[in-house]
Amino acid sequence: MPPLANPPVRSRRRAPALAGAAFFAAVAVVPAGPAQAVVLEVAPGLGAGVTNNATGAATNQIPNQYEAYGSVRGAAALVATGAGGVHRLGYMFQMTNYAESRIADNTSHDVRWQSALNLSARTELSLGANTALYRYSAIPTTDPSGGNTISAPIGTPATSVVNAGANQTLTYQPTGRVRYAQALVAGYIKPLDETNQVPNMLTLTATGRGEWGAGRDALTLTAMVTDMFRLDEPAIAPASNYQLMSQLLGGYRRELSANASVEGQAGALAFFDTTAGAVAMGPAGAATGTYRRLPWFATLILMHAPTVNIYSAEAIIADSATARLSLPLNRRETLIIAGFGGYTYARRVTGQSHFVFAPRIYDLFTLGGSLTYRFEKMPFIVALDYLATTQRGSITDGTTPDMGQRVYPSTLRRFIGLTVYGTLAWGEGQHGFMRQ
Repeated sequence: MPPLANPPVRSRRRAPALAGAAFFAAVAVVPAGPAQAVVLEVAPGLGAGVTNNATGAATNQIPNQYEAYGSVRGAAALVATGAGGVHRLGYMFQMTNYAESRIADNTSHDVRWQSALNLSARTELSLGANTALYRYSAIPTTDPSGGNTISAPIGTPATSVVNAGANQTLTYQPTGRVRYAQALVAGYIKPLDETNQVPNMLTLTATGRGEWGAGRDALTLTAMVTDMFRLDEPAIAPASNYQLMSQLLGGYRRELSANASVEGQAGALAFFDTTAGAVAMGPAGAATGTYRRLPWFATLILMHAPTVNIYSAEAIIADSATARLSLPLNRRETLIIAGFGGYTYARRVTGQSHFVFAPRIYDLFTLGGSLTYRFEKMPFIVALDYLATTQRGSITDGTTPDMGQRVYPSTLRRFIGLTVYGTLAWGEGQHGFMRQ
């Protein structure tokens, strides 16, 4: 499910062909209706800024010295819209260079396909896939609407990684008071460089949710199961080749007004580790508060849940708090400020150390902000972004294993940058710089 500011990515050679075939296949199976309207979007961009840690190394391995970076990016997408749904096939390219840490220079690519299908008046289906490659050192983009503060890099040198995934979501609403949803997500990660710290891993997640409501009140029931498969031979313990995580949560949602809502969930979670032959069980829960009044929103999310740290192939318990905010600063909504902040406390759970006594392995502070200006007569945006992550690891020197367990070093990363980007579109109602 989605990450903290996703790094730029690069696809394999076959990815464009496979994604293109999937895109046109999805368009072909849309129920009959009015002709599809196809729009071509092109989005160029330039960026520059400074960072104190280009490679994401551990705090003890680098001095706290800032250096400049520059980036060039471009994206293209085909968007087909019709009575049967919306389909998007996109590609993004980015090149980032650093003034001193040349080992962290990288060229990245990203190919993605996503389709939202209206199967009937009560049923919707979403399908998607991506193939990508990125480096941990790549400059992330501030994303106040979807930042993920759960997983953190473990301070390895710059490493190229292949990342592929697929997702499917089906929703069915038989009545105005009842709604069911089902989702499947698959993810794959593989390092291309020789390293024993970045895993080769496959994750599969299945989710089911039901909502039953009357008026402003709704009861919810959510079940989630995640399988994590380690496909290589880890050099650092714990050498868990297969782990299973599950949650069962019952909840209550209250619509406070047309713009505000709160939701609380509580239940149980369980771990199963085939390598260690261990089973661990305990409580799980989440609380969410949301206020949305276009064009601005604010959310607060508190969670106690299992998750997979993709940088270490380890299932952990994460206690997290995340706040997000976005609002315009003028009436014309050309100047917008947005930001997010989060804290995560991660613990390792095994059959021998359950939730009450589970040892801390790291905690993570994240803070990001963006000030953007949107031109009224041209489709371009200027953004000033800031992102800071501070990970306090379970050791002090970043090198010494602790009782045969994987250790997490302390890391400190700061970015501040200025980006100019835009979206030009050609198609129905779109004519490059001119919009109708």
